[in-house]
Amino acid sequence: MSYGTNPFAMGGWANPHNPASINDHPESRLYSNMPVGELQNSQGMSVNQFSGPRPSFVTYRFVQSSPPPLPGTPVNVLNSAVLDGRARPCFYITTNSHSGSQAPISTTSITDGSGAGVALVEWSLHPFAQLTNTFPRQLVSTIIQIRSSTTVAMVIRGRSYQWVRNPGEQQMYFYDASFNPPEILAIVGRDDLGSGMVVLNISPVALQYALLEAVIMSSALLLSGRTLD
Repeated sequence: MSYGTNPFAMGGWANPHNPASINDHPESRLYSNMPVGELQNSQGMSVNQFSGPRPSFVTYRFVQSSPPPLPGTPVNVLNSAVLDGRARPCFYITTNSHSGSQAPISTTSITDGSGAGVALVEWSLHPFAQLTNTFPRQLVSTIIQIRSSTTVAMVIRGRSYQWVRNPGEQQMYFYDASFNPPEILAIVGRDDLGSGMVVLNISPVALQYALLEAVIMSSALLLSGRTLD
């Protein structure tokens, strides 16, 4: 099996705009290579010690950027707005198609609430991405490093992070791999109340480290269902 794609999409993440990303065979679902119970949040609590909103975590929501055709339609993260806890838009994610043999097939831009550019993804045979003050333009596969079908690694400003998925849950956990036990910094997953939203809970530590934009971008890429190599 080749891991040079998007294993989180192959592992059962639903993308309503890319049905081919779904694989309903249980043996093909993505499982973490480490027990998620070993992860702890910034207060030292194990993931399995609490449920619901994480203590002191800040909540953001990916919502439809335009009214959906039906209530509860799963949000297309590549065309969405990211709202803070007061329902104020913090980021806009917009994808546009292009024509011409020399142009990318499409591009996804992330802008902040004031319209300033934050990130840009160029979708082509081998997609490129850039994130202001974090990643210069480079292959997505060098930003989101797919180690295997169970491990997605990132290096942000010289520090190692990973995304993992808890067996049986539609959530991803972002953690600082340099801590022992690893420190959980963010959790993202689709809302289980039927709203169709994607909910991101991020720790104050991650915000202090200025990781919000990197987490937003990588979440969108991993939830897009698109090939990332």
